[in-house]
Amino acid sequence: MRLDRMRANRRTTARRPRRRGGVTIETAATIPLLAVIFFGITEVGLMADRTAELTRTSREAARGASRGWTPALIQDSVDGLTSVDPNRISVTCEYQPLDHETGVYGSWTPLGSVGPCNNARDGDRVRVRMEYEHVLVSGRMFAGLVDGPEEGTSTLSAVTTLRRD
Repeated sequence: MRLDRMRANRRTTARRPRRRGGVTIETAATIPLLAVIFFGITEVGLMADRTAELTRTSREAARGASRGWTPALIQDSVDGLTSVDPNRISVTCEYQPLDHETGVYGSWTPLGSVGPCNNARDGDRVRVRMEYEHVLVSGRMFAGLVDGPEEGTSTLSAVTTLRRD
């Protein structure tokens, strides 16, 4: 009886195909896909965080411009309001003059200084535009999908427009 079992086991093991290396090949095929997913999620999360911070900073700067801050004061406040590298942020301050007689706004003009205040008058629109050169943490992995594929950067921007009071 025991001999019959041994013979039966030999026959079944002889018919069973060898499956060595299957797990290794599956792992080798899966790891790059998981790495792309991981770096993609990380990159999108960081860009969303930087965009939210840039938007918040743009709102604060536009609020200051609507209260009469000069462009130099706005730039200084931007440097203190954000945790990202201020050297990578470009700030553009403009105003759109209101013709009080017709109620029509003119074209956008660079915001300047008149004494301790900016040159926008009450009722004019002020706009603060910020652009940030975000360096991709994934290097060149996603460089073809962004603005500056050669440098591995993406330009994030935020614009806020308020009325001067």
